[in-house]
Amino acid sequence: MRGDWMILRSLERIQEMVSGEGLRSEFFSEKIAGVSIDTRSLIAGNLYIPIIRIDDGHKYAEDAITKGASALLWQKDQPNPPQGIPIIFVEDTLIALQSLAKAYRDQLNLIVIGITGSNGKTTTKD
Repeated sequence: MRGDWMILRSLERIQEMVSGEGLRSEFFSEKIAGVSIDTRSLIAGNLYIPIIRIDDGHKYAEDAITKGASALLWQKDQPNPPQGIPIIFVEDTLIALQSLAKAYRDQLNLIVIGITGSNGKTTTKD
């Protein structure tokens, strides 16, 4: 999510949305305008969410901080969380990202349309 698309949320609200814990109360009111799972596209002020896939995004946390991340989600079983930045601890960062996306989408007044069937979707799209 790009920072200019997401409606501002406080870190306290984000912690609730992802069922996280550990955020110090002095950071509750800080606002996040976007989310990034890739430090190469991180926009200053974003929440960085390190995902564990083939590569472990936690090892890029310092890069995210250097590029201006305002806060991090951190998977509880990962050692050595960085110091000096707000951190929300979660059981699984991928599930937390999915929870955040669902909670955010649920707050928007959107109509969702599904295109189904075996024939015609690709040609209709084009």
